[in-house]
Amino acid sequence: MTTDILCLVSHHSVGGAQNVAVRLTSAFRERGYRAELGFLFQENANWNCGIKDRFIIAERKPKTLTEWWHFFTRCRAECAMRAPLVAIGFHPLANIIGALMVGKSGRFISSQAWPATEQSRGTERVENLLCRTPLIYRNIAVSGFVASTFAHRGKAYARKTEIIYNDPPTLPVIEDDKPACQKKLGITTGVPVLGCIGRLHEQKNFQLAIRTLPYVPSAHLFIAGDGTQEAMLRALAVKRGVDARVHFLGPLVGADVSRFYRAVDWLLMPSLYEGHPLVMLEAMASGAPVISHDVPVMREAGADAALYCSSEPINWAETLANLDEPRRQEMIAKGKARAAHFAQTSMVDEYLRMMSLPAYKQEAL
Repeated sequence: MTTDILCLVSHHSVGGAQNVAVRLTSAFRERGYRAELGFLFQENANWNCGIKDRFIIAERKPKTLTEWWHFFTRCRAECAMRAPLVAIGFHPLANIIGALMVGKSGRFISSQAWPATEQSRGTERVENLLCRTPLIYRNIAVSGFVASTFAHRGKAYARKTEIIYNDPPTLPVIEDDKPACQKKLGITTGVPVLGCIGRLHEQKNFQLAIRTLPYVPSAHLFIAGDGTQEAMLRALAVKRGVDARVHFLGPLVGADVSRFYRAVDWLLMPSLYEGHPLVMLEAMASGAPVISHDVPVMREAGADAALYCSSEPINWAETLANLDEPRRQEMIAKGKARAAHFAQTSMVDEYLRMMSLPAYKQEAL
């Protein structure tokens, strides 16, 4: 049976683009479309994306020319078997594979979740070339900032590109008040209680939050998430003499994410870059006020509903020192309004419009 929509992702692992692809696949199915989710490579076998019939083309990324040849052959077979009317790529390599395997027989739409500076030179050149051909029908950028970083690709690319913001995930509604949330998560101390949530990865820059703590002696920092930088972050906390005030909660899911946002006094977002900061909007919607690294994409998303600091820890400390409860409540109200602004437009509706498909399949393809 022909697939209506294929969402193709590079790596089967935890990540923002992966989560968006999962959410879109589920939403397309709810609207009557035969939608499938595929990954080019296995990266994290323990990750459960929630879609049981997803497929993975290769157990790992090819290394030799022979392995790449076999990989391309499998990609061609998998795409030909499904014969999607429309396919969407998530990540540069998925954009390239999708354009080559689907672009001739169906409509292929590439997407950009990260700025151009984070793309390898090789994939940048190939993707740039493909976007000048009919093999890529349209292109999606997840923010104006991301779109601006691809300006060098010229007018043809710009004509195909449209900005579609990712909707923040809907979190479980909880009845626990702030003290109850803190108790369940083991958050027992800190004035203020500071929080960071996300992958423990270089991009998230959680070390900036740790480097701020020596200047805020009564604060405690609670970090939710796991990843490759945990050992480095723990060592940094020891080196800075704040290890007793840095707490690693591990990864949180479901209602515990909602509890985390309610438990913290301020959510810190020191990321070096984001495509579109869903954690910021998720936190705002949940009533957690946000202090963010002052980079363009954060201001695009947060506007006046967040506070912004430089790369200097002392700047974060000074900002925290000048905050009181009335200011916190003001930022909570602004944050909820900002999150509601982004919720007015449905990401699913926008993707279907971009694919020239009706909002529900029964309206006829």
